Amino acid sequence: MLLGHSSSRSGSGSNSPFWWWTCPRMVRSPGAAGELEAMLLEAFESSLSSHVSCCLLPHRMQEIHIAEIDAGVIEASKRYFPGMSIGFSDLRVTVNVCDGIKFVQDAAEGSYDVIIVDSSDPVGPAEVLFQQPFFEAMHRALRPGGVICTQAESLWLHLDIISSLADMCKQVFVGGSVTYAYTTIPTYPSGQIGMMLCCKEQQLDLRAPRQPAPGPNKDLGIGPLRYYNSEVHKAAFVLPQYAADALKDSLTHR
Repeated sequence: MLLGHSSSRSGSGSNSPFWWWTCPRMVRSPGAAGELEAMLLEAFESSLSSHVSCCLLPHRMQEIHIAEIDAGVIEASKRYFPGMSIGFSDLRVTVNVCDGIKFVQDAAEGSYDVIIVDSSDPVGPAEVLFQQPFFEAMHRALRPGGVICTQAESLWLHLDIISSLADMCKQVFVGGSVTYAYTTIPTYPSGQIGMMLCCKEQQLDLRAPRQPAPGPNKDLGIGPLRYYNSEVHKAAFVLPQYAADALKDSLTHR
């Protein structure tokens, strides 16, 4: 299952959980060992599917399930941002126009490998995406060893929100791992956005990538990555001291 954040347009950001994955697999389909199943909740420009399709081709992923509440967003993305929506042409992609929260709640227990949450800020309708019941639903939908990656605000502007989120994740992912990373997005407030990464029932260190960065995807018309590399991945988890101090009791790796 994936629910992702639009920072992935840079080739980094929310795709981070895939770079350290050793042996992804698909849980729900018998006989599909070695394959990964994913669900994606898109927001705004519906760009994440393109990057997920690109980064997971070497990993033998079988399915991407997209949950988007507004069909108009998808159609506008295809029409006006073809370079950002090419992932929809991937045959592994299934689009579900629905409430993403309900989609997570209705998922079978232990049925997904990865969840990436593409949310806006925790105000108004998106506020529930930062609350414990939603994280408990995601935890239930993950298989053991599965990972979520959620939009987690800016260290410069929202450290109080990040601290509360990290503490809540520690309570939900008991026996697992909770990690925070960030990336640079020049058009965002403060030029930065963060990601909370949590693993179910395993103490996994997400700071070191276990997979090489993908090359160009000629089938989807995706060129080489311009931002992400293994050193950028490692650096994303290095926190400034004030943030490390604020989050030290919640994060399992920092």
